[in-house]
Amino acid sequence: MTGNDLATIEMSGATRSLHLEWEDPGLAVLGLLQLSREELLERLRSGDLPQPPLTKLLNIVVVEAEPGRMTLSLTPDERHVNYLGVVGGGVVGAVLDVAMWGAVHLSIEEPAMVTTTSMNTNFLRRGRLPRPRRARPAAAGRQWPERPARWRR
Repeated sequence: MTGNDLATIEMSGATRSLHLEWEDPGLAVLGLLQLSREELLERLRSGDLPQPPLTKLLNIVVVEAEPGRMTLSLTPDERHVNYLGVVGGGVVGAVLDVAMWGAVHLSIEEPAMVTTTSMNTNFLRRGRLPRPRRARPAAAGRQWPERPARWRR
C-alpha cells in the first residue's frame, strides 16, 4: 500500500463526487494466501501489495509492518466526516480493524484466512489526526488471537 490516494474528489459548488478504482479483491486474496510472511512483509513495506477497496476508499496507508505489528496512517478529509463535521467513529473502527488484521496476520507462520469476529471500541478522549495509529499484539490465543489496537495521540 502506498501513500498515493487514488480516490479523486471533485468539487462543483456545494456538490462533491468521488471516483475510485481498485483491483479485483478476489485475486488479491488468492495472491495473499500464497505469500509467506516474509514475502507479505516485503510487499507491504514496498507498496507492491494491491490495496483492498476499503483502504483506498478511506485513504488508509500502511506506514510500518512487522510480525505482530502494523502502523497505519489516515489523513482525514470530507469523505470521513459525519453529520457533525467530525471524523466518524466508524472510520476510526475501520482503521483499527485493518491494523488488527495486520498485527494478527503478520504474527502467524502459515498463510491463513484471518478476520475480525468481535471488536469493541471505547473512546476515552478525542483523537488528534492525522498522526499514524498503531496496533500492537498483547496476547495470542490458541484459536482466537487477540490484538488490542490503540488509537494513539
